[in-house]
Amino acid sequence: MMKWIGLTGGIATGKSTVAEIIKQFGYPVVNADEVAHQALSPNGPIFSDIVKAFGQDIVDQAGEIDRRRLGAKVFKDEEARLKLESFVHPIVRQRVKNLRSDIEKKGHTIAFYDVPLLYEKNMQGDFDQVVVVWCDENIQMERLIRRNSLSPIEARDRIQAQMPIKVKIKLADFAIENNGGQEQLAQAVSELLKNKF
Repeated sequence: MMKWIGLTGGIATGKSTVAEIIKQFGYPVVNADEVAHQALSPNGPIFSDIVKAFGQDIVDQAGEIDRRRLGAKVFKDEEARLKLESFVHPIVRQRVKNLRSDIEKKGHTIAFYDVPLLYEKNMQGDFDQVVVVWCDENIQMERLIRRNSLSPIEARDRIQAQMPIKVKIKLADFAIENNGGQEQLAQAVSELLKNKF
């Protein structure tokens, strides 16, 4: 049986960087956002449903769904968000199931699933173990403002829309602290992979 490890964290805590490092060590990583992005692509199975539900104005000049515009429509509207999830989640779940099965057929004994809202969506039961990536909130704020060109208020809203990172750390099997630089992070990931899996 292949071990299926959930990889999560808070927004801008470095989860994607950790996923890249894990890949460099030769472990497969399935990325929830990438799978969702493929589902939303113009030739994806739910493109026309999403455009019908949320309006033509979410489509950019290239004919693709502008995720920022779509995000702006659902970010503070619970009903709209749930509607979007009802389209996206079943497709993502099925595709991830298929990817997981393919990885296992290739003989891998451990694979990771990089999923931002693992705890918010109550998915912890799907995994053998969960790894959470975290950093101090002031560092998280700085990174988020820089990465997404947000105002401090927008950044705080995004952080507060997620479960507090302290709670995620308590719930997780392993936590990777990412307050330092890239080298320090690679070292922490390497130690985790060597000693815990």
